[in-house]
Amino acid sequence: MLHKTESYLTVAAISLFWGLAFVAIKSSLEVLSPVGLTFLRLALSSILFLLYLAVWGRGSGVPEVRDLPMIALLGLLGFTAYHLSLNFGQQYTTAGLSSLVVASAPIFIVIFSASLLNERLTRTRTFGVVIAFLGVSALLFLGNQNPAAGPTEILGVAMILPAPITAALYTVLGKPLLQRYSPTVLVAWSLFFGTAFVLPFVGLDIFQETLELSMAEWLPILYLALFPTFIGYVLWYRLLARAEASGVGVYLYLTTMTAIVGGIVLLGEAIALHTLVGGSLVVVGVAMAQRAQNTNRLQSKVQH
Repeated sequence: MLHKTESYLTVAAISLFWGLAFVAIKSSLEVLSPVGLTFLRLALSSILFLLYLAVWGRGSGVPEVRDLPMIALLGLLGFTAYHLSLNFGQQYTTAGLSSLVVASAPIFIVIFSASLLNERLTRTRTFGVVIAFLGVSALLFLGNQNPAAGPTEILGVAMILPAPITAALYTVLGKPLLQRYSPTVLVAWSLFFGTAFVLPFVGLDIFQETLELSMAEWLPILYLALFPTFIGYVLWYRLLARAEASGVGVYLYLTTMTAIVGGIVLLGEAIALHTLVGGSLVVVGVAMAQRAQNTNRLQSKVQH
């Protein structure tokens, strides 16, 4: 009972950290450029992971040279491209809408797993993918357009859409490396590379932006580095090592709900009808795909 209670509390903490990350991003983008926010978040998180590996790495914190190119690619996809896409797009969307777009990542994982890892794509999972894509299409094409206001919500959704795609590629391509490295080590080193890849986009204005930040403006940036990026990943992989995947999948729905509620309460955001419709389709499609995946795993365990 204690184990289940601890797992549920961990899921709740992760969902809170990751859900409020969308709120913190929206707040930080008022004082930082998307590139500046990406760099500060990843750089601070890299420092935390470096300290973590130095203290708890126990000699297993350095990857083999042969794996560095793939880990670098993972960093480019899962951190550089993901965060730049999310931060640029969230300039024009709400925290809740951004979380719904990112919530489609498991659908892309299903697609890439089938094409790259030859995993079975069942009828139920295919149906879930179709429903989720209908939801993403609703979010992308039914947004309110106001040409006089400049960039629209549709543009924001389109700019965020690469984020769940790169996150899915990060997950699928990184799967073989998990046979040789712990998830925390793999995340840490891909994060180091991801941070380095942001450097070419960083201009001298980042120093001016940073110097002008007040203590209140630093808080959401520090929050992003510490809670959703560092503590969130450590808790997530600790949970996966101790619990059934089907039992922790609920984090997706709790994270999205936290982002929506946080956006309403903390940022005064409103929910549009197309967001409710499209978001519901995304969640239903992902739920179907995940349920089918968990069923397949259970059958596999019984057969073997």
